[in-house]
Formats: sequence, structure tokens, C-alpha cells
Amino acid sequence: MSPKFLTISFFCLMAIIVHGQTTQISFDSDFYRQLGIKDAKFELKAVFLNGEDESDFWIDQIRFESQLAKEDDTAYQVYLTAKYEVYHAHQLCCTDLEARSLLSQQKMDFYLNRGKVSLPSAVMAVNDKGGSSHSKN
Repeated sequence: MSPKFLTISFFCLMAIIVHGQTTQISFDSDFYRQLGIKDAKFELKAVFLNGEDESDFWIDQIRFESQLAKEDDTAYQVYLTAKYEVYHAHQLCCTDLEARSLLSQQKMDFYLNRGKVSLPSAVMAVNDKGGSSHSKN
């Protein structure tokens, strides 16, 4: 094989690999955005048997989010931003805020404050990696 053929083959292979990584990053961003939305909606509708049940739920949720933040900060930021959007919309339209437990209210405050801070960095991170930003509702 000629060196020219090997060089062309190498660059074609690299283009395929880079395209595959870009596609994967866009998919992951959308995946974590959808997961954040789904989780926030579930959290807002959750009815717990007792305080221990609720505490166990939030402990598991904190573990998941901590692990996500360690493994992929961009995914974590996208996830938090999605949760912020759902919690913010809920805060604007719903009157059940006082009926929530102290623990649920604390988590809601966390997502409303932390997600709002994460919003610009999450959108920039998705755009930097080739994903698309989504408009807030």
C-alpha cells in the first residue's frame, strides 16, 4: 500500500470516529435533560409512606447526583438545569408548596437555586460539545 493511501485512510477513519463521538455527546446531553425532567416530575408527585421512606428516597437521589457529578460534570449540569426548569414552572403555577415536607422543600430550594446557577454553564457546555440548547418553558 502506498503512503498516500494510508494517509487518506487514516484521515477518513479519524473523521468517522470524531463524527461518532459528536453524535454520542448530543445524545447524552438530551438523555440527561430528559432524565432530569422525568425525575423532577416524579419528585413533585411522590407520596411517601413515612419520613423514613422519604429520607431513603432523597439519600438515593443524592448518591445518584453525586456520582453523576463525579463522572460527568457536563451531564450533571444539564440534569440540574432540567430539574430547575420543572421546579421553576411548578413554583410559578402551583399552590401546594406549603404542604410539602421540610425535606422536600429543602430539595426544591436546592434545585431552584443550584439549577438556576447551572443554567448558563449547562447551555454553554452542551453548545461547546456540539449539542443543541433547549428553550425554557
